[in-house]
Formats: sequence, structure tokens, C-alpha cells
Amino acid sequence: MYRLKKFDTALVSKIVFFVEGECKKNIVRAFQHKDGDFRGQVDTGAMLNSVQGVVAGQTANQLPHGVAGAVIVGVEYAPYQESIRPFLGPAGEEGQRQIGGMLDSAKAGEGIM
Repeated sequence: MYRLKKFDTALVSKIVFFVEGECKKNIVRAFQHKDGDFRGQVDTGAMLNSVQGVVAGQTANQLPHGVAGAVIVGVEYAPYQESIRPFLGPAGEEGQRQIGGMLDSAKAGEGIM
């Protein structure tokens, strides 16, 4: 049972921190704004710096019961920015596409395969 829990935590960590990285890449990726200028969604860097991956039991942040991990964007205007040009949703979708490889990697790292 301990081994399974350790494996689950390793896999959740891989997924959470992969999605966190993808989210940050999406925020800084340039696109054409209404003014015609090409730039990312970074002005002061507050939103980019607020992106945080959280894994249950590994940080002081409390997650709701039953949630093993999450990627949090901690500025109040993140939903508005997500509606202009999604960054968190596509990061999660890429995490879903990559999960098979992460599962294999986590298994190999725990000596399960």
C-alpha cells in the first residue's frame, strides 16, 4: 500500500508540474492583440508569477478533500485573461495528452516496470 501511495504521489507531481510549466509557456507566448501588437499576456509579471502547482501533502496549501493536485493561478483577473486567450485550459489538455508517457516514466522511476 505504501508503494502505491508513493507511486501515485510521483505521478500526480509529474502531471501537476508539467501542466504548471505549460500554463506559464502559454502566458508568455506571443499573439496578436487588438492593438495589432504581438506579445504574451505579461504586463507586470504578476499573473505569471502567481501560477503554482500544488500537490496534496507536499505543500502548506490545503486542497479540497479528494483532490490530489492542482494548478492555481492566483490573481483575481486570471478568469478574464483566460477568456481573452486561454492558457490554463490548453495546458491541462496537453497534460491529458501526455499522461501516458508520464505514467510509464513514473512506473519506471518506482521500479514497477
